Amino acid sequence: AMCTGTPILSTSNVNPDGIISEFKLGFIYDSPLVLKNFLAGLDEPAYRKLSQNCLDYVGENHDHLVLGKKLLSNLEVQED
Repeated sequence: AMCTGTPILSTSNVNPDGIISEFKLGFIYDSPLVLKNFLAGLDEPAYRKLSQNCLDYVGENHDHLVLGKKLLSNLEVQED
């Protein structure tokens, strides 16, 4: 879902390491009423920001080309 910019809506059970909260990838709720109130107050600019956060996070942390470049930059080249 994050690859398409869809923010995460979940309980804290699915966010044990805090990544969703820390990187503002969605909304963590404790009850259905809290979720309902959040969704009722969610406007388009706020949704777009969460969506962009998801796209940015995936691009920086899960893109195979970006990760490959990071790996190569960390490898030491040894000459025989």
